[in-house]
Amino acid sequence: MNRQIAEKAWVIGIIAVAGIAGLLWWHNIRTIDAKQVAVDERGRSDVSIVLTEAGFEPRYIRINSGTAVTFSTTNHKPFWPASNLHPSHGIYPEFDPRKPIDPYDKWSFTFNKTGTWGFHDHVRSYFNGVIYVE
Repeated sequence: MNRQIAEKAWVIGIIAVAGIAGLLWWHNIRTIDAKQVAVDERGRSDVSIVLTEAGFEPRYIRINSGTAVTFSTTNHKPFWPASNLHPSHGIYPEFDPRKPIDPYDKWSFTFNKTGTWGFHDHVRSYFNGVIYVE
């Protein structure tokens, strides 16, 4: 009987830890702090974000509505920048090329909706960032 209780406690503990980790991850990709905005690109008509081995650079940007953002990579692997949530891309469904981008190609998207738009690489979803559109 004690073994069954211990096994159940172990499973409940794993589920709790996974749930907390998931909530922390969710909070991280949904929250933008003005201090996190590494690059203020307001006033430019086009902006570049590069997926490197360390993630998106810059990871956080602030732009005006109507700005085109061009995504590329230095990883020599296909990539797929898209709106959160992974894997549906439903928060800003237009912000999705709907297929992987060849590592030697670029993909551009013009942000016409104001708001805070989390994004990720659909191929490696642990790479993420935020675009704040004013």
